[in-house]
Amino acid sequence: MTTQGMREAEMRQIAGLIAKAVRTDPAAGTSTLSDVRSEVTELVRAFPAYPR
Repeated sequence: MTTQGMREAEMRQIAGLIAKAVRTDPAAGTSTLSDVRSEVTELVRAFPAYPR
C-alpha cells in the first residue's frame, strides 16, 4: 500500500473498511458489503498500483 503512495490517513480508512466488512451481519443483506466494495474501488482508483 505504501508503494502506491498511501499514507496514514489511507491506512485508517482501510482499517475502517475491514472492520465494516467483518462486522456486517449476513442476514442484513449485501448492501453493506456492496458499499465497502465501492469504497475500496474508489480508493484503489486513487492510488493505482502501476500508474501510467
